[in-house]
Parts: sequence; structure tokens; C-alpha cells
Amino acid sequence: DKVTFSENHIFSTSIHAKAQLNAKNKEKLLRSYSREDVFNYLETINEIYGLRNTPDSLNQLCIVTYSWLMGNTLNLLISNAIKYSNSVRDPISYRWVKFDKTNPDHINAKIMEAIQCIESEVTFKLETCIAHFYQLCQSIHGDENAGINLSPYLEYGTLDTNIIELQEFGFSRLAAIEIIAKHKECVTFKTNETSLQINTQKLRAKIEKHSVIDRELSWLNL
Repeated sequence: DKVTFSENHIFSTSIHAKAQLNAKNKEKLLRSYSREDVFNYLETINEIYGLRNTPDSLNQLCIVTYSWLMGNTLNLLISNAIKYSNSVRDPISYRWVKFDKTNPDHINAKIMEAIQCIESEVTFKLETCIAHFYQLCQSIHGDENAGINLSPYLEYGTLDTNIIELQEFGFSRLAAIEIIAKHKECVTFKTNETSLQINTQKLRAKIEKHSVIDRELSWLNL
């Protein structure tokens, strides 16, 4: 497969062979967007590509990734990381230690951890690994039986196709999420015959001046 081959240069021969072996196993395919299925799938990806070295570290990656896919804002994503995490990388020893929610240093470390995880791992390293694995699944099982391709959803930070459509139109993830949550009636989504339409006058009447959406409407010349 030429597409799969073009992606292989960024992975070692041993990793590619391991990925190919796992891709042959239909139990390793992603079948749903449930928390359990996504977490299990991320564990498989980690076993192949070695993104994280410890169970606690992997759990942190899974929590952040799933929150990101659910379209959570960065603030909520950080809150979830604090709420569900049991460990944190100590800023002094740089070892994983028990997470103390009353320790300001631990809270700050968890905040930075979540932000860095999104910027350097979820939308780059993890997305690249999942894209590679899915292409192998496609080449082995065919498009219709390759399971779910999670990589584009990691790029957009949502499973909601309407939010993705707004991002492709030019809005940021943050603005797109807010539009869908609060002002969906101002948008007519594309069909086979029509492109996406924004009722700019109606939307501007509902939002605050100088808000994120207001600024982005101006940037988009709407």
C-alpha cells in the first residue's frame, strides 16, 4: 500500500512490524467511542509505539486524550485531569508520585502536564501513531472493516462533525464549541447541494462585543 509505505519512514522496522502484527488482530481495532474502548485502544497504541513508560503515565495520557475528544474546553480538560488523576510527575524529583490535590506544586504540575500533553503528544505524536496503525488496518482488512480512524478527531479535538465543519470553515476549536453549544441555530450546515452558511447578523446579536466569536467573525470578514 503506497499510502502506508509513505508513512513508514518515521517508524523503525521493529515498530512497523509490531504494528502490522497487531493490526492483523481484529480485537485490536477501535469499534466505538466509549471510554472503555478508547482507553483499551490507546493501551494497544502505547504497547506498539511506546509513548508512555508507566501505567500511571499512560492513564494520564488516556484521561487527557478522551477529554480532548469529548470536546472539553482546556479549563474543563485540566479540571478532569486534576479530578481523575492519581499521580503526578514531581517537579523536583521528576518522578511519578501520588497526586496531592491540596499541594499547589502538584496542581501547577498537573496543569502544565495537561497543556503539554495536548500540544506535543495528543495532536502530534499520538495522532501520527494512530494514523499509521489505522493505515495498516485498512491495508489488511479493507476500508469498511478497519475500525474507527481516531486520528482526524485528535487533530480537531472533538468527535462532533458540526464542530469540525466550523473549524474547517475557519473558526478556532474554542469558538466552534461555543457556537454549537449556545448558538447552533445561527448556522446552516453544508449538504450535498449547499455549503455551510453563518447567519452573521443573528449571531452577532447574541454574542458579546470583543468575545472570541466576535473577534473571529471579524477575522473571517463576516
